[in-house]
Amino acid sequence: LGGSPVPAAVADRVEALGVSVIRSYGSTEHPSTTGARHEEPAAKRKYTDGHTLPGVEVKLVDEAGKQVAIGEAGEILSRGPDLFVGYTDPALTAAAISPEGWYRSGDVGVLDEDGYLTITDRVKDIIIRGGENVSAAEVEELLIRMPDVAEVAVVAAPDERLGEHGCAFFRMRSGTEAPALDGVQQHLQQSGLAKQKWPEEIRTVTDFERTPSGKIKKFSLRDGLREEAASPRT
Repeated sequence: LGGSPVPAAVADRVEALGVSVIRSYGSTEHPSTTGARHEEPAAKRKYTDGHTLPGVEVKLVDEAGKQVAIGEAGEILSRGPDLFVGYTDPALTAAAISPEGWYRSGDVGVLDEDGYLTITDRVKDIIIRGGENVSAAEVEELLIRMPDVAEVAVVAAPDERLGEHGCAFFRMRSGTEAPALDGVQQHLQQSGLAKQKWPEEIRTVTDFERTPSGKIKKFSLRDGLREEAASPRT
């Protein structure tokens, strides 16, 4: 069980321990959205979050609400039998559920030609660098493959010229040191990631603040960077 996109490297590590990885996707508001089965192809159950469950509909839309093409990233909208009725605040319900009954998840995903969904990011976690959207999860997927990296979180940091740039927070395995920025950027270059998506600063943490469900509190990391940027320099 996890609360965010699953890097392929993590799925591979788990399977190497003899555990079958079978991914699924849902939320508090819509618990049973997609899922895979043990008998499905390994690439589908390990590297996607499955196909829609019985009675569930899913579509992906762009910022204007237009449905995107197969293979393109978009916000996940869903509806189905176990979708929640709403929040106690009617205004929040109206913002979350369209008049047609679609729940706006705030998650970003991609549908493949076989109907399998892969969660790629959160809308609020996307870094807008110089007007270009950068997927934090795409960068994290590559950084988690670096030696001795236990966890990594990439978030937006304030940038006077570009608006935002990426900052990578590393939690390393016990007794190891975090890579230097030039080493991180070299790894990403060798991985084929476009230069404009590279983090421009790195930090090290002994652990991350987490939500009750175990998610890294990325908003706390962002808030800390904003407060730091706003503080008078001495």
